[in-house]
Amino acid sequence: MTCIVAIKTGKEITLAGDRLIVRGNSQQLTETKLFTVGDFTFGFCGNLRLAQAVKYGWRQPAKVESTEEVNYLINTCIPSLKQLLVDCDFGDRKKLYDIGVIGLIVYKSTIYRLSWDFSLQEVEEFDAVGCGDTFAKGFYHGCRGELIVDDFLTRLFKACSKEDPFVSEEFTKITFNL
Repeated sequence: MTCIVAIKTGKEITLAGDRLIVRGNSQQLTETKLFTVGDFTFGFCGNLRLAQAVKYGWRQPAKVESTEEVNYLINTCIPSLKQLLVDCDFGDRKKLYDIGVIGLIVYKSTIYRLSWDFSLQEVEEFDAVGCGDTFAKGFYHGCRGELIVDDFLTRLFKACSKEDPFVSEEFTKITFNL
């Protein structure tokens, strides 16, 4: 259970995630749900083992220089991620949809939403995934305008943690200058 958010301002992108891990009836804080592999920074929600497989097992595939970025992402990187999940016993390629991968990815100054069906959607300004996503999106739309990102994130995760017991007030973030 999680809340991962990405926000893009005129000068930076910030990817942030709460730190709560829920296992059965127990809850504990984890170091982070965000990690970088090559040129990709991931924020995953849902299956912790899946995030660990990507963090420690996936290697960014080489990109042919003439390949467009979107083509590289969809036709090289996503199949590579799917193959890793097959290799790590998450199921065969036809049943991978059942594990429900959802996350946000920052790649070369662009935010992407990775959906359960392994589709990628570019995010222009803000997105949130996980069980706290509805609260986070509503909070964002209520605060639009002049945002001080650190203050906004502190208030956002505090609000989400009050509305959803599976989101912690504590969070980690990674910021990229544009």
